[in-house]
Amino acid sequence: MSGFIHDEHILHGHEPSAKHLVALLLDLASGNVDVNIVIDGLDECANAEIKKVLGLVHQLVNATNGQRCKVLLFSRNVKIIEANAKSKKWPAIALQEERPAIDAAIHLWVHAQLERLHEDREDLSITTDHMKGIEVAITAKADGA
Repeated sequence: MSGFIHDEHILHGHEPSAKHLVALLLDLASGNVDVNIVIDGLDECANAEIKKVLGLVHQLVNATNGQRCKVLLFSRNVKIIEANAKSKKWPAIALQEERPAIDAAIHLWVHAQLERLHEDREDLSITTDHMKGIEVAITAKADGA
């Protein structure tokens, strides 16, 4: 794949741009290569950038009929992203609906890590109450609280 990118894009002097990236991904998807794109943190961008990225993603998926190009988008619940996904009928999983299960999993992981730390470092004189307090604080921070 790197040879293809070098021969078809770098040697032709293509400037790095969204236009050339889309062309490259379409070239790859039109061959025997599956294109898997992972986008994270789109909710941290300005609305204009979000619209632009979602438009490019839509263009890629439509050009390949969703057969060769798959996109996995991670984002907080932002109206512009949610509305765009709904209008295009993209499947979505809303983890905010799974909050109790996620909180429980985080709590179990934090508890296990603190227990291991406590066992490994017996010289730490931390009471059970302090351990519980640390667990609660870390679990709360895991959701940005």
